[in-house]
Amino acid sequence: MAASWKTHTKDRKFIFFNEASERVASDPFFFIQGADCQLGLKDMYIAEKKGLPPPTGHYWEDEIKLAKKAVECINNMQPPPSFVVICGDLINAFPDADKEMRAQQEKDFKEIMSKLNPSIPLVCVCGNHDVGNQPTPESVAVYRSSFGDDYFSFWQGGVLFLVLNSQYYFDSTKIHQIQAEQEAWLDTMLEEGKKKEARIVAFQHIPMFIKDVDEPDQYFNIPKNIRKPLLAKLESAGVTHIFCGHLHYNAYGLYKSMEIVTTSAIGYQLGKDTHGMRVVKVKGGSLEHSYHSLENFPKEITL
Repeated sequence: MAASWKTHTKDRKFIFFNEASERVASDPFFFIQGADCQLGLKDMYIAEKKGLPPPTGHYWEDEIKLAKKAVECINNMQPPPSFVVICGDLINAFPDADKEMRAQQEKDFKEIMSKLNPSIPLVCVCGNHDVGNQPTPESVAVYRSSFGDDYFSFWQGGVLFLVLNSQYYFDSTKIHQIQAEQEAWLDTMLEEGKKKEARIVAFQHIPMFIKDVDEPDQYFNIPKNIRKPLLAKLESAGVTHIFCGHLHYNAYGLYKSMEIVTTSAIGYQLGKDTHGMRVVKVKGGSLEHSYHSLENFPKEITL
């Protein structure tokens, strides 16, 4: 498990797939998008809301059970998905928090996800809890040492997938150089996809916006002064969908013809949705997606 964890990304590429062959459109396929396993959120959030001291010990058993249920649902699917992507907040403890707690949550997350069918690769997206609300070079290094690259690309069935670190758009105060590196890489990848006239799909943690491109700035979206030019750049390059997490409930928005799809949490819910994941089907010129609860997750997929 530990040996394979870091080998899935190298030099900003997700190397599980053969890039040369996957650049070509193939038979229909599907993947699973989840978000916010966030081991440790529930009891910490409830304690903060009630003004109680933070919990101690190994207090995230509820989230462990839910993450295990998600893995079980995925492993039971026929045919198996081409990949699984978790759109951030893999764990709850910040990089500068209790290092022992952080290490234990990482260990638990990796142990759970190591039970995925080995033919199904796991794509990890960096969330704000994974790298900090205001990332630093040190917190970025902590994430990369544990989970590999925090932004990268891969091709699957003729589709170019881009994994972005949205925290660099939310607050780049202390990581201007790292943010500039991601942006230069993104420009290169968008140009590559554009030349191929490929469908481009992006994954990130924080949604660009929740429902409306002009909505005010808040904790749950990307600041408007960054949001609007970034959306324009992505849409003009051929990005058709941006899949996100962070809200802990489902949301949907449109920028021109580009869909902003926010998927509720595998872990603790902050809205009325149930613990679940999204099934995304890619076939021909279309991309379809639907959210399903863990309790009624589909076992057979027709493409």
